Amino acid sequence: MNYGSVEGTIACGIGNRVVNTSNVVNVGNVVGTNETYSFWQVSDGVPKSVYGIKDKCENCDGNITLISMNTSDNRYHTVDGEHEIVDVLLNEEVKNNGEYELGWDRKLYLRTPTIIHIGNPINRDIEVYIGSTLEDSCVPDDIFNHHLVPKGMTPCEENEVNRSTIIEDGIELIPYYVINISGEVNEVYYIEVDNEQKLGEVVDKLKEYLESKDYAVGDIDNNALLNGGSPILRDMNVVVMKKHVVIIDIEESKIHEDDVNTSAVAEAISVLTGIDRNDILVDIDVDEQGYVMRVIVMLQNVNLCDTLISAINNIVKDENCQYGVLCHNLGARLEVEGEILLSFSYRTEHNERILLTFLVIINMLMFIN
Repeated sequence: MNYGSVEGTIACGIGNRVVNTSNVVNVGNVVGTNETYSFWQVSDGVPKSVYGIKDKCENCDGNITLISMNTSDNRYHTVDGEHEIVDVLLNEEVKNNGEYELGWDRKLYLRTPTIIHIGNPINRDIEVYIGSTLEDSCVPDDIFNHHLVPKGMTPCEENEVNRSTIIEDGIELIPYYVINISGEVNEVYYIEVDNEQKLGEVVDKLKEYLESKDYAVGDIDNNALLNGGSPILRDMNVVVMKKHVVIIDIEESKIHEDDVNTSAVAEAISVLTGIDRNDILVDIDVDEQGYVMRVIVMLQNVNLCDTLISAINNIVKDENCQYGVLCHNLGARLEVEGEILLSFSYRTEHNERILLTFLVIINMLMFIN
């Protein structure tokens, strides 16, 4: 291959006369003052798998396959109607030949191949090239859906392997989820991918907050309240906040829960009040038919409650209102101590009280009988 520059009176990229050729590439520059040949003056055999750059191929006959860089995937493609990927064609020839020790990366450099193993649950072996980046080794994009750290190294951002990582030898990579915690706790956790793991079991700093009635632990991305049994199935941005609750009462039978996206409500509150989106958790309380009765807003700072209440109570509720369910509010107020709501955060406790009451009634009836 030629990846550099060749200059001379009669310049040839490979040689002036060749006998047999296979898997030959010229992506360099060849400049001759009298004659220029991107490959050779004379070939005694029929060239096989020979590739040259379309706009720079000098004296290239029909046996030379012209190629160009495709900016959509940053790989060389043939310029004929097939538009085949050149490194794939070259490596197929390597495998078919059986004698070549090197392979071709995305940039058409010759490299020594090696194997990296991706641990569970991916459990996959991938051929890459020593001295090449994972991207240039054409590692599939789906591999990077997880955070990858070499086995035996401390899982942290500094040790993560990514597309620009240069491979020096065969390694095993362990997939992790990353949990970023803010609010009352500021920590970053790397959790080895295992779809059976629960938040309360593996993130020790969250246990006391998950079990507390005074704090809320929320999934910022999905605007969902979390508990100890919440599964870890992806990267998560988690906030821990002291419960400062504002209740927004909603007009009866106006909005069904299926038409309410709590994340969108949180965004609307942020726009309306200027409160940081990460300081807001939203839930809804519905009646037996599924119509929203209240919007429950938990804020990280008690001083923000007055801001929210004032903003809600001053919404102009006409046809131009753009705040969704909040346009049907009957007013906002602080949560009354001991108020029982059927929102997610209160549902478990409420159901337990119903069950307890039911058992008491049953016992009384049995006693009367």
